[in-house]
Amino acid sequence: MPHSLPLHTSASQLGCYARCPRQYRYRYVDGRVPEGRCANLAVGTAVHGAISWWFESRKAGDEPPREEATRVLRADLGAALSAPEHRVEAEERAELFAEGEKLVALFLDHLAELEVVHVEQKFETWLYDPETGRRLLRPLLGYFDLVLVDGTVIELKTAARSYSKGDLLTNIQFGAYRLVSKLEHRPDVRLVALLKTKAAKIQDISLGPATELSERWFLGVIADIERAIHAGVFPPTPGMSCTTCDYKGACFGIATEDARAEAA
Repeated sequence: MPHSLPLHTSASQLGCYARCPRQYRYRYVDGRVPEGRCANLAVGTAVHGAISWWFESRKAGDEPPREEATRVLRADLGAALSAPEHRVEAEERAELFAEGEKLVALFLDHLAELEVVHVEQKFETWLYDPETGRRLLRPLLGYFDLVLVDGTVIELKTAARSYSKGDLLTNIQFGAYRLVSKLEHRPDVRLVALLKTKAAKIQDISLGPATELSERWFLGVIADIERAIHAGVFPPTPGMSCTTCDYKGACFGIATEDARAEAA
C-alpha cells in the first residue's frame, strides 16, 4: 500500500523526479527499501560529515587537529560501508577511504579558516506557480551546508568532474539555493566542489542569488514537477543510469533479497 506524499518537497526529491519519476515513486511514495547503495555516495556523505564536524568544533572555540577530521571521516565511512546494502571488497574499501581522506585534506588545505557561523542551517519556504501566481501544495525544505559570517551560503559537493556552465544553470539544487538566498537577502551562493580527479582539485565559484529570469525558470520547473507528482505520474526514464539505480530490480520485475524479505 503506497504511503502518502512527504509533507514537504526538497531539492533532492525534485532532482530525483527529474532524473526518473519511477525512482521517485519507489523512494518517496512507496517507501521501498533500496536494493543497494552507491559506495561513492557514502564517500561524499562522510566527507561532508568530517567538514561539518571541523566547523562545529571551531564554532565551539576549539582548534581541532586535522588528523581528528580524518578520524571522523574514517569512522563515518567505515560505518556506512559496513551496512549490508554496500557490498564492497577490501581493495575497493581501501581506495574509498584514501579518496575520502584526500578530499578532506584538500578542503582543509584551502578553506579551513572560513568564518562559518552556521552548519546545516535549515530553511523552509513556500513557492508559487509563476503562470498562475498560486502557492504550491507543499513547502520547499532544505539545509544550507555552510553559512559564512556575512550570510553567504556555501554549497559543498564532491564530484567526478568540474561543473559546466550548463550544469550550474539547470541544477535544481543550485536553483533552489539561489532562490532562497534571494528571498532571504543573502549576498551570494558559493559552490565549493571537491573534484575526484587524478590530482584532486577544488572548483570554487560564485553562483550568485537568483536573477529574475532564472527565478521564473526554476519556479516553472518546480511547479510542473509538483503537479505531476500530485497527479500520480511516475513513468520510468530508461537510460544508462538504470544500471546503477537503487531500484532496478523492482523496475524490471526481478526478485531481490530485499523484495523477497518485504513480501515475507
